[in-house]
Amino acid sequence: KKAILENLQDPVSRRKIIAYLKDKERNLGEILIATSEANPALVGKKLNQIAANQEISTAEALLNMITDTNAQVVVFDQNLSESSLSILLRHPLSMIASDGAGYNFAYSPSHGLVHPRCFGTFPKFLSMIRDKKVDITWSEAVKKITSRPAEKAGIKKRGRLVAGSFADIVVFDPRDVGSTATYENPYQESDGIDYVLVNGRIVVFLGQAMGQPAGEVLRV
Repeated sequence: KKAILENLQDPVSRRKIIAYLKDKERNLGEILIATSEANPALVGKKLNQIAANQEISTAEALLNMITDTNAQVVVFDQNLSESSLSILLRHPLSMIASDGAGYNFAYSPSHGLVHPRCFGTFPKFLSMIRDKKVDITWSEAVKKITSRPAEKAGIKKRGRLVAGSFADIVVFDPRDVGSTATYENPYQESDGIDYVLVNGRIVVFLGQAMGQPAGEVLRV
């Protein structure tokens, strides 16, 4: 971290970094600041907003942001190729998973932004099937988020609706299922999830969380 900040403060190094960034075909302005304990005022702002406020280029705003946060900052980069994503999701060997954590809505005011995957990874994927953004069948889509990941991870009796397996069940409406979580406002419930059972216990009923945790640690 010390070396990074020293390079950004060195005029020669700084000019070289800015020139390098300007040659790249990336929309730096879409980078969103998610968390910053050193400079909370930046949270929720995109680089293009910061650049406009400071009347500088987005490349310069990026370097200023790193300096102003003491190189301790979490950002979301929204430069994503939809066509490449579609190819990956259609591939027969691909599976859908998430490293997002579960958050209480009360977490938001004091901790900044979290990635929207924490609230809508799987509804988002299912909505892409419905909207034909990914051309695969519903049954193939469900396998990608249930049985295949369970098999790959070696988790027994999960991911299939068969006798003897644990009753982990999600009932959703394919017409409405989708994620409302965004980078700017991730703390939002998904649509179209009617019922959820975990280990045979109802934890979501008619779209409402029942406040009865039923999960367990499967592997440590």
